[in-house]
Amino acid sequence: MIRYLATAALVLLTACDKLHMERVAEVKTTQITWIKETPQSCGNVPGHINACATSASDYSWCVIRMPENTPDSMIAEEFRHCFGEVHPK
Repeated sequence: MIRYLATAALVLLTACDKLHMERVAEVKTTQITWIKETPQSCGNVPGHINACATSASDYSWCVIRMPENTPDSMIAEEFRHCFGEVHPK
């Protein structure tokens, strides 16, 4: 169990090294819904074929769309979006 938690923490901290993200909100709690499907689009952001996170403007809720077999690094990135991080434009 401890090994799993350590691995999960490591994935959450390092998964987006290749994609710069910046925090735009300090989110302490949010309600996340994971819909296990491949999204057809992700708002007006091109290139999001495999996963998409959409949040309320106050981050009180977040919906993630991605297949069940999504790689851990991509799951971590979508969760980071739910907690106030975005890719700079």
